[in-house]
Amino acid sequence: MRHDENSYDRFLPVGEVAKLMSCAVPTVYRWVAAGEFPKQLKFGGSARWSLKEIKSFIEKKKIDGGPDSDPPADDPPPPRRLRRPKKKKGR
Repeated sequence: MRHDENSYDRFLPVGEVAKLMSCAVPTVYRWVAAGEFPKQLKFGGSARWSLKEIKSFIEKKKIDGGPDSDPPADDPPPPRRLRRPKKKKGR
């Protein structure tokens, strides 16, 4: 029996979801917590995301358009601390 590719869903771990969305793993969880991304399902103790739901999410964002059509960007890195020059001994 041959299965049609569209007849079943794949469930992805968070690492694959992050790669697919071009973001960091914590960002995926942050988007879910903010209600901006599909929720994960739990299989045993493992979180998995429906590939169909992710594709639907991406298509909806494309249709909606506008500046908010992309998922939220990762938080920018904190500013680097600049070191003060070392004082010369004897002064």
